[in-house]
Order: sequence, then structure tokens, then C-alpha cells
Amino acid sequence: MNEHGYAFDAFISHTVEDKIPIANELCHRLETTGARIWYCGRELNTGDSIKKAIREGLSRSRYGIVILSKSYLSKSWNLSEFLNFIVGEHTEKKTILPLLYNIGVEDLPCENPELAARIAYPIGGELDEVIQHLLAEINSKTPASANKRHQKFSFLRQWRKMRASYQFPLINKRKHSEKKFRV
Repeated sequence: MNEHGYAFDAFISHTVEDKIPIANELCHRLETTGARIWYCGRELNTGDSIKKAIREGLSRSRYGIVILSKSYLSKSWNLSEFLNFIVGEHTEKKTILPLLYNIGVEDLPCENPELAARIAYPIGGELDEVIQHLLAEINSKTPASANKRHQKFSFLRQWRKMRASYQFPLINKRKHSEKKFRV
């Protein structure tokens, strides 16, 4: 446990497509500075329930580093992780630290106010600046938060609105067709 009561300083949320090009290196570089990172490549074991392990990892992490990419925005699994980050943030358990990887702000879904209103840090060619930015946040004494009273009363309504705005693919095995449905 760290001084804030969390086992991990941060949880890295990413897609499998972003694991080799950015997530592995980001995790390694943060850990070499002494940061404790929950990372699926190391925390999951054969036979583990992925959903349960990720839920536990999220609850044991102070921050959520979200690597937003085109593949991240297209996957329901990752978007559900993002929703968990939002719920945690509104109950003041963690803060979301979004990173833009090979996308721009214009690529973020504008119909999703929670995602579109985030200030995200772009991942450029050199990772050093990104690492310094993340460490400044991780090493801060208190997580950034807005009006706490407002957050406590409005988080459930915002979370429901967020869930309603996503469409997740549903594969019908009998017809092999893809349908869209709202959660």
C-alpha cells in the first residue's frame, strides 16, 4: 500500500493492438522510476477471470492511465473499463489520466461528453515527456477533483447517460450477423 491507501499507483488501460507498440514500454518506463503499475501482462494468470481481475485492479489503483487509440474507441471491453474509471473518479477513488495515441481530439466521440471533455496528453515520438507528465500527476499529493458535492449527486446520472451513449456489437451466432444494441 502506498501513502494514499492503494496497492498500485496506476492501472494501464489499453487494447491488445496497443500492447507492443506503446503499453509495454510505458509500463516498463514508469516502473523504472519506482511507480507501482497494475498491468494485465503481469497481473493476470492462467485461469483467472479477466473481468474480476481487472475490476480488482481498478479498485486497487489510485489512477487510471487510459491509452486512447482508434482500436480503444472501437472496443466495448475497453469502453467498459473507461466507464469503471468514471465511476471511480466520481466516488473520488481515482483520477483518469488519458493519453492520445495515434489519434487527435477530433477523433474522440463528440456525443460522449465525459470522454470528449477530458484533457488528454498526446503521445508523440519521445516517451520521456509523457512519462514526466504522468509522474507529476502520480506523485501529486491529492488527485485532481472538481466540486465534490456536485460529483456525489450527479455521478449516477452521468454514468447512466454515458452507458446509454455507447453501442456495443452483438454477434448473433445463428445468423452470423452483427447487431448493435445499447447497454
